[in-house]
Amino acid sequence: MSRRPVMLLVVHENRAALESEFLSRYGRDYEVVPVSDAATARDLVRELAAAHDGIALLAVELALPDADGIDLLRELHDLAPTAVRICLIGMGEFRARLDELRDALAARHFDTFLGVPRGQRDEEFHLAITELLSEWGASVSRPVVAAITIVTDAENRQVAAIRDVCARMGLPTETHTPDSGVGRQVRLDAGDDERYPMVRGVDGRVLAGATAGAVTESMYGTPDSIPEGTVADVVVIGAGPAGLAAAMYSASEGLSTIIVESEAIGGQAGTSSMIRNYLGFPRGISGMRLAQRARIQATRFGARPFTGRPVVAVERGPAHEPEHHHVHLDGAQLCARTVVVATGVAYRSLGVPALEDLVGTGVHYGAATTVAREMKGRAVHVVGGGNSAGQPPCTWPGSPHR
Repeated sequence: MSRRPVMLLVVHENRAALESEFLSRYGRDYEVVPVSDAATARDLVRELAAAHDGIALLAVELALPDADGIDLLRELHDLAPTAVRICLIGMGEFRARLDELRDALAARHFDTFLGVPRGQRDEEFHLAITELLSEWGASVSRPVVAAITIVTDAENRQVAAIRDVCARMGLPTETHTPDSGVGRQVRLDAGDDERYPMVRGVDGRVLAGATAGAVTESMYGTPDSIPEGTVADVVVIGAGPAGLAAAMYSASEGLSTIIVESEAIGGQAGTSSMIRNYLGFPRGISGMRLAQRARIQATRFGARPFTGRPVVAVERGPAHEPEHHHVHLDGAQLCARTVVVATGVAYRSLGVPALEDLVGTGVHYGAATTVAREMKGRAVHVVGGGNSAGQPPCTWPGSPHR
């Protein structure tokens, strides 16, 4: 059985209170390790990193007897680049060092700063911790329970596309070979269809010869299921944050709303490791998690998402239905009174045939953050210098970007 991920607390003045808080809340699932000084913390992180033990979180008090907490967090980042980093502040230090803390946060020396809990049930403190651990678990830690099971006899673009679309939608996957125990059971459930990859979806059914579009359609259904003659109030083309917001607002006003997305719900935002300038998320949120929450919110108001098929044309209705619009998809047509186009971004490709043939299997345009796990120990080459160039998967040890 693998060792539990480590939570390292570097705490001095408030050690007793913080050790109690972390052990009582997280001791079952994480190994909580408290130390009182920076020197011990450095040695321990080096030891854990050398042993390849997962460090989930580094929580460091701002004032330590032998170091400044901000400086130590910046230093430890080089040793444990995938760990969540939190600066813990006593109430007396907050006002005097607020500007310094903001500057250090902007420079990504740590992920957030939090006040030391002042009493029992400090739920705001623990909400921040659990949100950050959730992001860590989705992008860094291997999934403990998978929503999607893939069985394949070879790694290829089709398998990579399935993993990518699932990761962008917050659906953890696991991959097995056909001769493994899981693989044999999935093959048995697939019956006579021996096409790979085989995918067991969230509903337990097995798709043989699965594609990314087929997997998402198995979750949300297809436009073919809409009764003939149905006229939606609103059809939203594109399911990025703008499209999901439009769908949520229209559905919340009682309008029948359909969302159409050719790839993953969340769009380009689903590939972002951290979004810090979206209203309502002061500590930031990953694009995957933002899209997941927006999708849940929109569908709870009644919006119906359909994925896996691109829209190929939008036409005004015939003369006897001038107020209608026809939205044409591959093999289906939707009718709506209003169409909202929120198609977002299209990536400019490098146009090098040898590289384009490897898209999804080592070459990525805006990959899901879970690809970072596959880059551990490898050299990563980044083409382009925009803000996305500084985001994962280039934060693993041994994976320099150039």
